[in-house]
Order: sequence, then C-alpha cells, then structure tokens
Amino acid sequence: LPPGIVAQLEYENSAAQKNSSVNWKTVLLTTENGGPSFARRIPWMFRPMFLRNFYCWIVCLKLAKESDFVLMRHIPFDPFVFIFAPFVKNRISVHHSDEILELPLVAPGWQGRMASLLERVSGKFSLKFVKGILGVTREIAENELIRSGRKIPSGVYLNGIDVDAFPLADDRRNDEEINIVFVCSVFSAWHGLDKLIKSIENFSGSPPFPVIIHLVGEVDETQKKEISLLDSRVCIIMHGSMRKNDIMGVYSVADIGLASLALERKGITEATTLKVREMLAAGIPVYSTHRDSALPENFPYYFMRDEIVFEDLVEIAVKSKSFRRSDVRNISIPYISKENSMNAVCVWLENSFRDCHRSVVGR
Repeated sequence: LPPGIVAQLEYENSAAQKNSSVNWKTVLLTTENGGPSFARRIPWMFRPMFLRNFYCWIVCLKLAKESDFVLMRHIPFDPFVFIFAPFVKNRISVHHSDEILELPLVAPGWQGRMASLLERVSGKFSLKFVKGILGVTREIAENELIRSGRKIPSGVYLNGIDVDAFPLADDRRNDEEINIVFVCSVFSAWHGLDKLIKSIENFSGSPPFPVIIHLVGEVDETQKKEISLLDSRVCIIMHGSMRKNDIMGVYSVADIGLASLALERKGITEATTLKVREMLAAGIPVYSTHRDSALPENFPYYFMRDEIVFEDLVEIAVKSKSFRRSDVRNISIPYISKENSMNAVCVWLENSFRDCHRSVVGR
C-alpha cells in the first residue's frame, strides 16, 4: 500500500470520530497483513490481480445495503465494473486524478497505454451508474462529469490531514545554509524531479549560502545519475523512504518545502496534495508550480510559480527563514483540516440528495 493513501484514510478515519451527526465508516481492502484498524485483508482466493476488484465489488454491494451512500475511490480499467456497477444505486465515485492521462505515466510503455485505453471504456461505463461525482479538486470533478455525459451532482472532496495528529516541526533552521525538502513516496514523472535538476543546471549565479536539498522517497537509477552530474554548488541528500518521525527530523531544518512540480503531465493544473498539507502543518512554507484549490489566492505561505526557477526558489527560501513555524501552521489549519473537508462533503451530500442522508461509507 502506498503510504500516502494509507495516511489519507487514517486522517479520514480520525476525523470521522469527531463528527457525531454522521455515521461515516472508512473501509480499506488490501492483500497485506496488518495496517490500520479499518483495513480488511482480502481472502487469499481473491488476492490475484483483478480478482481483488471482484471482492471489492462484493463488499461494496453489502455496504450499499447498509448505508445511504458509498463513496468509492474509482478503480481504473476494472473489468468487473460492467457486471456490478448497475446494481450499486447509491455509489459516489471519488477521483484523485485524470486516470486516462495518469496510467501511461505510472506504467510507461505498452502496458500503460493499454490500461489507459481500457480505462476510457470501463471508466465511462462506471460513471453511467453513479449517483454523484467527487474530485479532490473542482477541475478533476468537472472533467469526470464531462466524461460521464450526464447531469448529476458533482462536488469536491479536498485532501486534508488530522492537524491534531500532525505536530509542529522543531525549529533547527541554520542561518548559514539553505535547506529545501522534497517529499514523495516515489519520484514519479509528475513530481518533476527532473525539472528541479534542470533548474539547478540553468542556475548561473552563486547562492548566498550553501544549499542543501533533501529528497525523501524512492529515487530511480536514471535520476541518481542526473543528480551525480550536478556541480557542487548544491548538495542533494537522498534519504530514501522514511518513517514519519524521521521525516520530522528533516522538516526541523527545512526553510521551505517543494510541492509536485509537473502535474501538467497528468493533465491537471491544480491539486490538494497531502504533502503540502503536512508541510504547512509542520510550519514549513511551500514552493509549487500548481494551484492548490483549497488555499486562497495569495496565501502568504504558498508560493506558486508557472515554472521552477532556482534563483527564485533560493530567494524565497531565504525569505522564509523569518517566518515563525507556529504562524505558518495556525493560518493554514482552516484550509488543510480533514475534518473541515469531510464536513463540506456531508453538506454537499445533504444538499444534493435531501431524500437520504443518515450514514456514509467512505472507501
């Protein structure tokens, strides 16, 4: 399981406990042992690829009978959608990306292209039978609504975090060096590590202080080779995958964090990524090349640019040294809270479907 997805669901499950007006249950189906308390292990006979989807739909049918709504994260290129989708009348389809454009990036080559082609068919069929559509941004929700070809309710389910569970980072910033942190589970194409490397190559000046860039996550061999060719003006530390407590140690020295830098490769221009929320909660300003749809325009701790320019990044990192961690966190909380995001979804459900609004199952 990708740690980012697990973290999203843990934040959701925690926020659900604080809402006494709605019975919201989070369900995670996985082939793995352990995991969070709300995870269910798929029986062994259903663990092979695609059969997992079959089992998922069986569970979905059961939950649909017990609940007013089932919020189901969209399963791309799913063959069983043609069998089960018509029978789940209260399903809200939840989308985190433009799946058709994302699949070739996840699996480059013919496999990704084939998966994308299948998704064009299966995804459109799935949307013919949903009660409503939710996207993590308005842009994604509107794209899926257009793909459905229907006039049904669509809304936004913003990513968010349990701010009580995510602490403020210690402040161990160094006035004589610049520390930049870039966190991903895996540095896939849409995170734009290559753009960061290119911006360093194009940087002709001399930074006012030594610059250290901390990469937290899996870096592939091609990326490591590109990093090795950079000159010594910038030090890049590849930490690999890290646990939350260890990441907090990196956050403690960070002047600024990086959001994803190439989301246009997924066909989207805005996002509500989890790492942005976690960095803001930790008290770290963010530099980005996409709009965050949960944050207001000109939000003082989110610096959006059309493209990454290393000189600009360095200047903002120096400027960010004067920001108090507590100010960054406190001003950000209303916009990054999972509880606020879920409450907004509940209001949307009630307003869109007034005939039934007693309980919700999120998946």
